[in-house]
Amino acid sequence: MTVRIIGVVKRRLVILSATIVLLILTGSVLFGFTSAVKNAPPDVIVEQRALYSQRSPPGGTVHRDILYRNGPFNKQGLDIYMPVTGEKPEQGWPAVVFVHGGSWMHGSKEDIRVVDRFLEKMRRKGWAVISIDYVTSHLRLLDGPSDNVSRAFEWIHANISAYDIDPWNMGIYSVSAGSHLTMEAMIASGDPGSLWRFWLEEIGPMDLVAMAEGEAFEASELINRFPGRYLEKHSPGLHVRGPFPPTAIVHGDADDTVAIKQSERLAETLMKYGTPVTFTIVEGGNHGFFNKSQGEWEELENSFIPFMMKYFRE
Repeated sequence: MTVRIIGVVKRRLVILSATIVLLILTGSVLFGFTSAVKNAPPDVIVEQRALYSQRSPPGGTVHRDILYRNGPFNKQGLDIYMPVTGEKPEQGWPAVVFVHGGSWMHGSKEDIRVVDRFLEKMRRKGWAVISIDYVTSHLRLLDGPSDNVSRAFEWIHANISAYDIDPWNMGIYSVSAGSHLTMEAMIASGDPGSLWRFWLEEIGPMDLVAMAEGEAFEASELINRFPGRYLEKHSPGLHVRGPFPPTAIVHGDADDTVAIKQSERLAETLMKYGTPVTFTIVEGGNHGFFNKSQGEWEELENSFIPFMMKYFRE
């Protein structure tokens, strides 16, 4: 009996030690992904933060801080920005679900305000916009945020009709780490092709195995410290087995945080399984397009609208 207890204690100590090492590695790796923001021109960062913090609150009806997860240690919510023009369709408003980026460690549902102009354009089109939060902490590794986004999508489909939104007429707009988590959640759902009308995807890291081999640039060495099985598990681009909703992929050819090859392979994989894909390359665009002017941002945003209109059900 004593030998068995000692053996159990040793195994638990090994597991605890491995977990601590993985947490440390995760913190180092995910911090490495913030290089794009740190390397952005200071005046651009100031400009974006000014847009976020100084603009007046959005007009119209906004339902804030609706909890989709209400656990004792993990409360996560979402905001719903209702349309500001148009007549509600009989089955409810169409909606765009926004999943923010931030290296899995930063950001919040408020980040939709960074693209405030685009937010208002969508609302003026008669679309609701749902912006979700997810846990952002290296203590939860990648499993925590991935689970949160899956739960958010499940909650939205089950409950959003209470807000006069049609659960079968929704698309997704995701950015960077948010795109990675979105793809994991869609794969976990088992049938992404029928649950969403479209997916607008920007600059997402979809193959962490390849990121460890150089496609994360300076952060590749850090990512390579993760166990290969863990990286493979969280590489949604390697787990596509069927069609996705029509997808628009956007990536800058000067991105030195997530290589454009990630998006090129994603496009090839999705098309292999019958998904309609459009691929927009932003010439000279870095990660997040922080080196682009407001005029260039607006031109890019304007190009998204026809894609969304094409796939929303009338």
